[in-house]
Amino acid sequence: MIILLLAWGAPPTPIISVEPTSIAASIANGTSKIFYINITGTATNVFLSGRGAIANWISFDKNNFNLTGTVTVRTIITAPSSANGTYSGSIVINYNGENLTIPVTINVATAQLLLNSRAINLGNFSISYTNLSRVLDSRDNVEISRSYLSEWYLTLTGQIDESKLPLVKNGKISLVIDATNSYGPLMVFVNDVEVFNKKVGPGFVEIPISPQLIKSSNIVKVVAGTPGLRFWASTVYRIRSINFSVSFEGAVAKEISFSLNKSEIDNFDHFQLLFRLVNCMLPPSELFIEINDQIVFAQRPPLTFFNETFRKDVLGNKLYLGENNTIRFSFEKEGYCEMANALLIVFYSS
Repeated sequence: MIILLLAWGAPPTPIISVEPTSIAASIANGTSKIFYINITGTATNVFLSGRGAIANWISFDKNNFNLTGTVTVRTIITAPSSANGTYSGSIVINYNGENLTIPVTINVATAQLLLNSRAINLGNFSISYTNLSRVLDSRDNVEISRSYLSEWYLTLTGQIDESKLPLVKNGKISLVIDATNSYGPLMVFVNDVEVFNKKVGPGFVEIPISPQLIKSSNIVKVVAGTPGLRFWASTVYRIRSINFSVSFEGAVAKEISFSLNKSEIDNFDHFQLLFRLVNCMLPPSELFIEINDQIVFAQRPPLTFFNETFRKDVLGNKLYLGENNTIRFSFEKEGYCEMANALLIVFYSS
């Protein structure tokens, strides 16, 4: 007699695998990030869902499907604008009554914290706008004389910074003569060029100087001319006061070139400009800052440290950027300021 024993049991549970086995990422609030989940194996009724604090942030491009081989699921995680900090949850894959869990950790930060950045060193520089006169040198109660045997003359000097030479409008010699015998002319030379040669009497004399004659280092020589036929006498001029002054008018602006690469241009978010203000005329004048001729700042700067961001110009227009760019600093009214350790930082997304 043959006894046949039959054993009945459940079919083996399908085995599937997933890649990646966990997800960790940083996402800016109010933005999304895409992940791809590869599910491999054989199963029916495969269903994906989000769990935990991020459950409502997750969406899938396909769900509730039968699996044979490998299926790639496009997964989008969107962080709400109000989110900030670290959030944990999971993606659960249910199939044939079984669950497979993918742990998910999302770090949510403000958009700016996730931007790429590059610092552009602008260095140290100064800008100014000038409309004033300055006395470079003066003397009081002096006497100049000249005979055929001796001579006493007067010398004035004046130094002008090279950066201010383009602003020179004109110069002048102003003097008050107390007494003179007028035997010979009064002669004035500026940097070895004669600018005045005339007999004058007591009173006020003003001698204009062409701006073309004025240099960074200047010498004014005031002499008496010879007494002519009075070979035994001296020409004498007694001068109560004399001064050498120069008038300045105009602006010294600073324009700096900088370059951007394609990624910085295409994904531009904003600029941040930082510098220290040193030796500024008080109160400070309105400062104009332009990027590629678009005004991004037009107001009085702070007294010590400048820290501003620019996304658009002052009219609300977007900034037009290219590979080669310029930033320009200027005053349009009386002012002077030195900018130290200037830094332009470009922020751009990935």
